[in-house]
Amino acid sequence: MKRLFFYLSSFVALLYCSTGYAQYHMKDFTPLHELTGTWKMATKKGFLYEQWFMINDSLLQNKSYRVNGTDTIPQEAVQLKISGGAITYTSTVVNQNNQQPVIFTLVNKDNGKYIFENTAHDFPQQISYKLKDANTLDAGISGRINDQYREISFYFKREK
Repeated sequence: MKRLFFYLSSFVALLYCSTGYAQYHMKDFTPLHELTGTWKMATKKGFLYEQWFMINDSLLQNKSYRVNGTDTIPQEAVQLKISGGAITYTSTVVNQNNQQPVIFTLVNKDNGKYIFENTAHDFPQQISYKLKDANTLDAGISGRINDQYREISFYFKREK
């Protein structure tokens, strides 16, 4: 019986290590609750907004939109959630991916910066979020397009 348990435990550990993803816990997800609220960034095409809502302790949702003059243009809807030891960023972008959600999985959390990745996606392959302080959010998307690396940064301020 001990031998069976050893082999089964070894198999599970090997399977877990082969996925390449770390196990995350609620303590890793809780800092993301600080995203709750409205964030704003000025662009050449007007203002870009992200509104984050806490649905429950393990799920946040956002809607992002651009305001240009009197026009409000929806951009994206996102779900951030923790489930089964994984933290995922699921994005549905207007007029992209046939309106189907794309899932990015947290691959690195360091010094308050969260990096989500989906290497099978065309662009971006990585999405990052970092709350620099209570009123400053730095986000970014990056990856390869036609064998060229591209990175786009977003610098949001909390809307009061």
